[in-house]
Amino acid sequence: MTATAAPSAGPQPAELLSGRPWIMRDKPFAHYLAADVFTTVFYRELVREYRELLGRGLAETKSAAMFSRMSGFDAYSFPLQQVPPGSRLSLFTSRPWHDLLARATGVPGTGHMRAGLHHHLPGSAAGGVHNDFNPGYFERAAAPGEVVMPGRTFSYHHGLDAAKQASAGIVATVRALAVLIYLDNPSWQPGHGGETALYCDPRGGPVTLVPPRDNTMLIFECTPWSFHQFHSNPAGARNSVIMWLHRPWTDAIQRWGEEAIVPW
Repeated sequence: MTATAAPSAGPQPAELLSGRPWIMRDKPFAHYLAADVFTTVFYRELVREYRELLGRGLAETKSAAMFSRMSGFDAYSFPLQQVPPGSRLSLFTSRPWHDLLARATGVPGTGHMRAGLHHHLPGSAAGGVHNDFNPGYFERAAAPGEVVMPGRTFSYHHGLDAAKQASAGIVATVRALAVLIYLDNPSWQPGHGGETALYCDPRGGPVTLVPPRDNTMLIFECTPWSFHQFHSNPAGARNSVIMWLHRPWTDAIQRWGEEAIVPW
């Protein structure tokens, strides 16, 4: 099976964004926060579709039809390349959305993306502090105007051994931009938890807690210093869309050195 390619046809960002500003903050590292990202109508459609998928149930082992338990995380996920044809959620795997994020942040992408819906049950354990500066492997380069998602013939996390990888034309990338969109958390209040914690130093406490308020988006460049963490949510579920754009492996090495890339 070849890598999944997401076509650029479908809903266009310009028609669906509310027009509210995206605010850039520089502490503890550069990140963007945007409230009321999408129009009210489109946001409601996203929530409806999210609930329909979540309503299928939760699987403790990998399932193509349901949210499945994530390995190493106290959460469930549903890959966005598996949403039904015509879904409004397909915006997030479209090339116009990929390119809008790249232009807005100045972080160019390769056309490779990993994206999914995430669900944390109430009382989910806090995640470890990490920077998302990890590798990602794809089955081919992205053609102009398309997005290539992870395939199923080898691991997104580990690729293949060096000899097979070279002969198969596998594309090695590094995560370049992390995007979290919080949705369907209507009853969230301070104290409920489920925030995204941003750190200056992983050995210290969080500098900023980004609350999972509905129709809010958090964006940051993945670097050796983009330390963050899911905070435990004792009082309610947390729902979100999470995606990553990628940069060429050589670009990451030139900027930070190969030793800075965090293996899985």
